[in-house]
Amino acid sequence: MKTNSALNWGMRTLAVVVAFASASVFAADSSTSTATAANVAPKLSDKMSVKYLGILVGPSVRGISEGAIDQQSDGSKVFLFNRMALSTNLTKEINAGLTTEFDLTADPKARARDLYLRAGHSKWLTAGNLKVSGDFFRAYLPTSIKAHNTHRVVGLRFYPTVEYQIGSSRWSLTSYQYVQKNIHTEAAGGDQMFAEWVPVVNYQLNPKVSFYGNFDGVLKNKQGASLTNWSDSGENEWDIGASYDVTPKFNVSPYLAFPANMEAKRNLGTLSINVLVSAKLL
Repeated sequence: MKTNSALNWGMRTLAVVVAFASASVFAADSSTSTATAANVAPKLSDKMSVKYLGILVGPSVRGISEGAIDQQSDGSKVFLFNRMALSTNLTKEINAGLTTEFDLTADPKARARDLYLRAGHSKWLTAGNLKVSGDFFRAYLPTSIKAHNTHRVVGLRFYPTVEYQIGSSRWSLTSYQYVQKNIHTEAAGGDQMFAEWVPVVNYQLNPKVSFYGNFDGVLKNKQGASLTNWSDSGENEWDIGASYDVTPKFNVSPYLAFPANMEAKRNLGTLSINVLVSAKLL
């Protein structure tokens, strides 16, 4: 009964998020059209946006088969990752803002992640079907327990995104990557640098539905180690999923995640079932 309650909690929480996001999106659409019709002069709020992203990191196939539907493949509990981002347009292409992230578990408990400041460019480079955009600056502040325990004062991240449309076909390629440098007041076993690379293959079925597959790889460089000494984080995975635009401002994307290490590959039970939702609230 406890495991059923945990899964029900996850689905209920996600349903509340979806309902709230949907209502906010439809309200925003309505107010935008009204303002346009009235020819209201642009305000500061017109340059601002609020975006939400939530990921229900769900149970593994093995957990479901064993009745432990509140557990991931590594035995940890399912949780809901949340991100709320506030940003404003400084120019037509440059924007900046503040983002907060936190996890919700079935206990119920909230676990804060690091708050960060960011600045990005919507079009660093365009050349034919190639586009480069993303955040050229992120500063992660020490608001999490992990940052406190490792005496980290700030994490500086460079996060570009590369997109390529394959001719006039339905196929496209996207590459997300970042490198982060952490600054600590003293050595406490944390990572001095880490990097992530997520290459994605997309297939656009129609204007609202697409399918994708990607690899998600993370490398870490521990404090005190040589800058040439990087190690596998053990968090690498393969994902395959579908994306559905419910409205132009609201998206739902269920996907399957599979650990990339060789030991896990021998057991399909490590496959996990996740759901991502994103919404532009303002």
